[in-house]
Amino acid sequence: MNLLQKLILLSEKHSYYCHDSNHYVSHVDKSSWGSRLEFDNWNIFKTEWEVDSKFDFDYNLLFRWDLQSITVSSLKSDYFNDESKQYYEDELQQFLDSNQIQTSIKEIEKMNDSDILQVNLKLYFVHQRKGAFRPIEIYNIQESDCSEILEFLTNAKNHLQSLWALD
Repeated sequence: MNLLQKLILLSEKHSYYCHDSNHYVSHVDKSSWGSRLEFDNWNIFKTEWEVDSKFDFDYNLLFRWDLQSITVSSLKSDYFNDESKQYYEDELQQFLDSNQIQTSIKEIEKMNDSDILQVNLKLYFVHQRKGAFRPIEIYNIQESDCSEILEFLTNAKNHLQSLWALD
């Protein structure tokens, strides 16, 4: 089992979901504090948010993360008409486009149900001084990103636990 698969399994253990947008802020206005942000990949996020040894977990308090695996099976359950044996093509294409998945519907039809099309990382921050909830989605997570992501998540976890030190 590779590190990406391990992270997917860990993410599946979360007992409840977190909303992908801030209820109090328009998700359309990307300049607003608390609006949802999207990044094409881990490297772009890492560069724009200056993820390094000096990352400020007080200012950017990461309280949750999730990995979303988009599989052929999940697409079939949402976008396949069992009666006609065809995909709802417009809706499926809209989903693929919104998740920046470059696979065509014809290619998907040839794939196995268990095949993973893409893995997206979702990070949920609170900017404590602003009182702002900031959901972030990072598309197209690769195995090569996983060691850095795991280190980042471990640092966030350690910081969060230090806030709750009761001894």
